[in-house]
Amino acid sequence: MEATWLRRQVQETVDRLLAGRDSIKVLEAGCGSILFLRFPEPAHVTGVDISKKQLDRNPRLHERIVGDLQTCELPREAFDVVVCWNVLEHLPQPELAVTRLAAALGPGGVLVLACPNPRSLRALATRLTPLWFHVWFYKSVLGYKAAGEDDVGPFPTIMSRSIAPEALCQLAQSCGLEVELKLLAKGNWWWSKSSIARRAVEGTVDGVGRALRLLTMGRYDGDLAQTRLVFRKTVIRP
Repeated sequence: MEATWLRRQVQETVDRLLAGRDSIKVLEAGCGSILFLRFPEPAHVTGVDISKKQLDRNPRLHERIVGDLQTCELPREAFDVVVCWNVLEHLPQPELAVTRLAAALGPGGVLVLACPNPRSLRALATRLTPLWFHVWFYKSVLGYKAAGEDDVGPFPTIMSRSIAPEALCQLAQSCGLEVELKLLAKGNWWWSKSSIARRAVEGTVDGVGRALRLLTMGRYDGDLAQTRLVFRKTVIRP
């Protein structure tokens, strides 16, 4: 599965950049109830999320902070690695969150960003359909019976243009970060067992995306739905 490959590439890059460090301090930004990357056992993991219920469900956190990433006050240069996975697409001003996360990194620290590509057809479909439809789809088609209840996703999705890969790279570089890994890929749609409805929707949208990519001679990347970025902090900002 391509999503597994994407995660493995990110994990290997983070492991390389953190090699030799002891007592790693991790900030999981908008982590909810699960973490996507692995860290060595001595790592101290702090989670920030707008939902206390989601934080309480996460067994891997040592410290929990309830707050909005766009406004939450985080300690400066306090973390070795910051991970923000599938969060930026839900924020009205994701650039504010990225700026705060970059400031929370110490020198040589690592920032991981994972989000949809807002130019993709999947992102367009998500942005143009209402939340109630997303909840219905998760419940009725994908089989997530708890979807939309008790702080369980899907959540409102804004898909700001400022999370486009080029925009995020420019913003990160303005915050003193250098690109270590940049991946755009198809990814996967949902973490659920395959179904006829899923295959039909996925096949149709991906087919249109590939056709547009060919027609525009590669200028439109609508079939590349997922962005994975890893940055390293090399400049100390005042």
